[in-house]
Amino acid sequence: MASVLALLAACTGNGPGSPSTGPSPTASASAPLATLPPLSPGTARALRLGPHTFIRTCQTSVYGGLNRRAVESSVQAGPLRLIGLKGYANAGPDWFRRPNGRLNGAKVLAVVGAPVTLAIEPADRAHASLIYDPNRFGVRLVTRGDYRIVFRPCHPPPDRFGTQFNGGFLVDAPRCIALDVTWNHGASHRRLVASFGAGTCRG
Repeated sequence: MASVLALLAACTGNGPGSPSTGPSPTASASAPLATLPPLSPGTARALRLGPHTFIRTCQTSVYGGLNRRAVESSVQAGPLRLIGLKGYANAGPDWFRRPNGRLNGAKVLAVVGAPVTLAIEPADRAHASLIYDPNRFGVRLVTRGDYRIVFRPCHPPPDRFGTQFNGGFLVDAPRCIALDVTWNHGASHRRLVASFGAGTCRG
């Protein structure tokens, strides 16, 4: 099974950095998958709600210099922006797997302005999952990822755009993936359809 690991490597909260905000499939293949150290077992257990739901908190956020163009061109739903996601809509089928069978990495950054939950819709969970738990950045199977991530941003936010979280997606082949974004304690939600090598997805 070919899977796509969507991860953004950014600088940690120790200081500003300059992560790429418009990654390409070619550039992402050799990029590092993460800059955060693994969470301690006790911390990881405290932030996990079952096998496929993870809470990502301010303490595990990252920091990198973002420009307005990158933010404005991102995919947005409520207080969540996914930076770099659009760059993978036209990835070729051969891009998903390297010749040696290992998976390529795509980079996507979640920028969060208020508490928000990102989830893979149930119909697509056989084909895609989320990787925002630092302890799972190295997984290579869709079933080892999460289906729901709860983001809890910093207050006040590090900059005018919000709190940054590196992480991303595992997708098993070129396809459209339906996402559900909820905020305001579940009172507000929006459905997104993300394209991984599938061109224009209708949602």
